[in-house]
Amino acid sequence: METTNLTDQTAFGVNGNGPRHSTQMKVTERFRRVADDILQYQITVDDPLTYERPFTVSMPLTPLEGGNLLPYDCHPGNYALLQSLGAERLEDRRLVEDRARGIIRPRRGVQEGAGVGAALPGAARGGGGGRGAGPN
Repeated sequence: METTNLTDQTAFGVNGNGPRHSTQMKVTERFRRVADDILQYQITVDDPLTYERPFTVSMPLTPLEGGNLLPYDCHPGNYALLQSLGAERLEDRRLVEDRARGIIRPRRGVQEGAGVGAALPGAARGGGGGRGAGPN
């Protein structure tokens, strides 16, 4: 599965934390059955404006004993993406409201200080983690 035509208004990382990517980012995902009960999930990220070179992450997807393998985005109780996006939209509205009152401040990432989303050393051009990068 290949995803292109992305905007530069989001970030690539856990719950959207990490460095913002460019409009040139391409994400390629592959699923391969490696055993009766194991799927190998592989994702390759290629964004020449954000990263020095493409990188690939691979992990086995295995069901719990006797269980079914559920899609990450569909299992009951998984509201992380919905909540993260909702918080980002709220911060956008608050920023506009503050500006209207004459308060000029930087945009805050919704998970700043939470210790999540730090970029790997040397992973992103321009150095450092993206929005919300903790002191890891």
